[in-house]
Amino acid sequence: MLSHLSIHNYLLVESVELDFAPGLTVLTGETGAGKSILVDALALALGDRAEGGVVRQGAARAEIAAEFVIDGLQELARWLDDAGFSADDGTLILRRVIEAGGRSRAFINGSAAPLAQLKEAAEFLLDIHGQHAHHALLRASTQREVLDAYAGAQQTAATVSLAWHAWQGARQRRLDAESSGQARQIEREGLQLAVEELRALGDDLARWDDIQTEHARLSHVTTLIEGSQALIAGLDEDESAVSSQLGDMSARLDAMQAVDDSLKDVATLLHSASADLAEAVHALRRYSDSLNLDPERLNELDRLLSDMHRLARKHRVQPDALASLLETFQTRQAELAASDDLDALQASEVAAMAHYQQAAMQLSAQRSKAAMALSKQVTAAMHELALAGGRLDIQLQPVSEPRAHGLEDVGFLVASHTGLPPGPLAKVA
Repeated sequence: MLSHLSIHNYLLVESVELDFAPGLTVLTGETGAGKSILVDALALALGDRAEGGVVRQGAARAEIAAEFVIDGLQELARWLDDAGFSADDGTLILRRVIEAGGRSRAFINGSAAPLAQLKEAAEFLLDIHGQHAHHALLRASTQREVLDAYAGAQQTAATVSLAWHAWQGARQRRLDAESSGQARQIEREGLQLAVEELRALGDDLARWDDIQTEHARLSHVTTLIEGSQALIAGLDEDESAVSSQLGDMSARLDAMQAVDDSLKDVATLLHSASADLAEAVHALRRYSDSLNLDPERLNELDRLLSDMHRLARKHRVQPDALASLLETFQTRQAELAASDDLDALQASEVAAMAHYQQAAMQLSAQRSKAAMALSKQVTAAMHELALAGGRLDIQLQPVSEPRAHGLEDVGFLVASHTGLPPGPLAKVA
């Protein structure tokens, strides 16, 4: 529905803003009041050819915009989507700007568009029946729709349109896979090499922290052995070891407690310290016994850490992220394997094409049968209207390649009198 018309600097009009409500709207006025100017301006917004001198005198440009509410117009919505125009809010604005020098520009919902697209969008919206305007029935698309409606084939036609778009989508996916196959092959080879390098590290790939700890311990094992042995000697083995001194002190404190029982708590603490010291010495002995000089293992860890650092630099990640990086690479490998299955893509295209052809052939059969019946019915009506010898022929012309509307173009050919050959309705009417 046309909801708003805006006209600026067109012919005699400086500025007009018209809002339209649902239902019938009538603009009345005397001859010369400007009614036809409004209709002509609307026609320009819908893609009509701009004649010279339409810009108001003294203005740089004329601008006409027509706003439509398009809720429920599914065919138009599909056309807009295919053409790359957004109409998410259910509103369509067709705008035309005509410069004083004659140059004109067209816009659909704010985006620049060729004039041909403006005309194509307008065909979904309204018909202008004026003294010099073409009627919708003169358009091949309308003639096709009339025949389909007469045949009761609107649903079949919609199925054909959907099937055609599905087929073209499947075809494009197959073409994309073929055209980008070389790039994906290079990516696959790079991924395979990266995955093999990472897998070569095995379980160590996820043990970065443990490997670093083990390497640090082995790198300083001599220092650790010497340190632990010195601690054990100082705490328990030397003549002046802490344990020996603590024992002597405990014995002296016990003797003092025998005289003064208030030292009982102190004696308990000292005995506890002796026990803790003994446990610490025992733990140090176990630790010292676990330390072994293992140059082969140290060399192995050196190589492992070097490999992990090298791969981390290569892939620009931290070494502790290599395990998750391997998972990412493997996921991408699976995606490429699925998307590059040309056999599956070709099979999908063939199936979509077969579905289209089946629906299109059914539509062709319905059109062929209806064309003969409608031609006879209209021809009989022409005779009743005293158009003796007049007749309507409906031509079904096979298309060079399948289209969204089917396998044929529909044309209404009319002869108004006996002896005249039927001609296109647009030229005869």
